[in-house]
Amino acid sequence: MRRKPIRQINLRINDELRRKLETAAKDRRISINQLMRQLLEDGVEDENKAQSVEDRVRKLEDDVYRLEKLHDRVRNLEDCVFIFKSPVRDQEGGNT
Repeated sequence: MRRKPIRQINLRINDELRRKLETAAKDRRISINQLMRQLLEDGVEDENKAQSVEDRVRKLEDDVYRLEKLHDRVRNLEDCVFIFKSPVRDQEGGNT
C-alpha cells in the first residue's frame, strides 16, 4: 500500500512549550509528532467551524434587517389603508 506524501515542517518552540507537549503526548500515549499533528488538524477544523458560524450569524443578521424593513413597509401600508377607510373620510365622501 502506498503512503500519502508527507512534508516535514520545522518549528521553533521554547523549552517550556516543548515540555508541555512532551507531557501531553506521554499522557495520551502518543508521540509528540502525532500530538502536534492532531492539535494542528483540530485547530484548523475549529477555525473552519468558527468561520462557518460567523457566516451564519451574518446571514441571520441580514435576514433580520430585511424582515424589519418589510415589517416597516407593511405597517406603512396598514396606516394608508386605515386612513383611506377612516370614518372622517367616509363622512367627507358622503357630504358631497
